[in-house]
Amino acid sequence: MLKNLAKINAQEMPVMVGETLESVVLKLEKFRKEGKSYFAVFNDQVLYSEDVTMDSAFQKCLHMSRQMYLYRYKQWLLSNNYSEDVIKTYVTSNLEEWINEGKKYIISTRSEDFELVCKGLANNVYSYMVIEQFIKVMELINKNFYFDDILDIIDSFNNNELNNNILLDLILNYTDIGPDFYTYSKSMNSFEYKYVGFCRKLNKRLKQDNDYNETCKDLMRRKINRIIICDSNRNIVSEGLVLINNSGKFEGIINNEFIVDGTIINSYISMDYYNTVNSSIYYGAKVKENDSFECYDDLDNVWYIYLKDINRDFKDELIIEKSIKDLKETFDSDINKSKKLVK
Repeated sequence: MLKNLAKINAQEMPVMVGETLESVVLKLEKFRKEGKSYFAVFNDQVLYSEDVTMDSAFQKCLHMSRQMYLYRYKQWLLSNNYSEDVIKTYVTSNLEEWINEGKKYIISTRSEDFELVCKGLANNVYSYMVIEQFIKVMELINKNFYFDDILDIIDSFNNNELNNNILLDLILNYTDIGPDFYTYSKSMNSFEYKYVGFCRKLNKRLKQDNDYNETCKDLMRRKINRIIICDSNRNIVSEGLVLINNSGKFEGIINNEFIVDGTIINSYISMDYYNTVNSSIYYGAKVKENDSFECYDDLDNVWYIYLKDINRDFKDELIIEKSIKDLKETFDSDINKSKKLVK
């Protein structure tokens, strides 16, 4: 029971861009040794300091053993004529210079965050080169090169899609020209238009020396909570993220496959939980002593629902909104296919 409650009350450990799964697991294991309860989200999977192991994390997050991952990693190095030791030496000897050079081009209030991101990228043999590429691109932008020419140079980097996205995200989130360059660089869907619009507002405020975290909170329309559903013994059965507005209405995704939506009025909660195959209705009241809602489903089984504040910002809000929309569209598509088969 104590272990279950520790997971429920665990604090979130942020995962930086470019951070490896190994480093995330090692940090969580360190917290466990210190008697602290934390969780981290990697590749949409939740890892807990209470019981994480390197092997279980690789299976859960990457769907392969750590041994298979290391084998593929070695094959990647060989196919590109790289040596791991040479890369590590090169990165270690240049990282401080890269960070200082990169800081010349970013919004000053993002300096500390930028340094953390660079260190995360430097620890990943697949993406360390993005730091150098960022500096090269920003040099050209500041020399008034045409955007088309800069995009040709980015193509010449021969990045995989992940590294290209990291590079564009660095420019978008950390530089004043970022929203304009990002808009020019690619065709965008409605989600990206919203995302870039918020970044434009954010960067404008940050140029006035506003605090990043406070500004992000000001831009949010709904608060983000971690939702945890437990059985009668407080074992975690499912969990996810929900968006809650000022009137108590909320929606979100659980286990990456269920939509939840509902309402909290005073100390009472009602919630629908569904996908195309299963659905349930939960209703109940807040239990003050353990900060949970004691609920019943449509079969009168007892469940406990916890809603926990977490340290997320407006970008996460937009991402959650998109995830909800995409999953609902998937459900609608599945239902339409089923109707056609029935006909």
